[in-house]
Amino acid sequence: MSSNPYKEWLETSIQERSIHCYPENGIEIDFPYIGLGGYGAVYKATIKQKSGIFSDMTVAVKILHRDDKPGACENLHHQLVKEVDIYLSLCLPCIHTSYKQTECHYIS
Repeated sequence: MSSNPYKEWLETSIQERSIHCYPENGIEIDFPYIGLGGYGAVYKATIKQKSGIFSDMTVAVKILHRDDKPGACENLHHQLVKEVDIYLSLCLPCIHTSYKQTECHYIS
C-alpha cells in the first residue's frame, strides 16, 4: 500500500475505469499547444482507438513539465487529483488520462 493517498486514489480510479487511460502511442497530439500554464501545456489530441465509445474522439491532453526536485512525484499526484476535482466540478462527462506509472508521468 502506498503512503501517498493521491497516488492511491488515482490508481484506484484508473483501475475502476472512472478515469480512462490510454497509452501514449494511443493518442495523436496536434502541435502546437493550445494553452500553457505553470504545470504544463495543453494540446488538442485524438484517441487513435478504432472501436468503442471513445473511438477517434477529440480530447484535450495536458503534458506536465518535468520536475526532478525531491518530492516532485508526490506533488504531481496531488496536483493531478486537484485538476481532476476541478474537471468533475465542471460536470464534464469523462476525463481521459494516459498514465505511465514507471516514470511518474501523467497526461490528462
